[in-house]
Amino acid sequence: MWGVFSKSALAAAVLGSSLAGCSNDGRAPLGPPVVVHGILRMTGGPYGAPQPGVAGRVIFVSKSGAGDTTDPSTRADGTFTVELSPGAYEVTGHSPQYGEDRGVCRAEGSVVVASRSPALVTVACSRK
Repeated sequence: MWGVFSKSALAAAVLGSSLAGCSNDGRAPLGPPVVVHGILRMTGGPYGAPQPGVAGRVIFVSKSGAGDTTDPSTRADGTFTVELSPGAYEVTGHSPQYGEDRGVCRAEGSVVVASRSPALVTVACSRK
């Protein structure tokens, strides 16, 4: 089962249920790691423009305040896989094909990784 979670009431409910009974003191893990799959892709442009995956890197920063950061590189087609502890993350990305690696690509809202629900994350590099 694939779940896509972004900042919403549903995501808050999923995160809340995954944290029930777990320590949230910033020292103990919130649960076993969850496999997160995703893609870094070019989006936008004229109507019908292709939205290909692009090579680069994706940065997951934990919102728990613990300062945890994970920085997986993507494959040439933009796909990536990473294991993360359950919780909320701010997700950004960079690609040499977008702003010469200086532009910031973003996932829509916070990404919530919930236990037992692998997440599928899209990080968009928006063309104008």
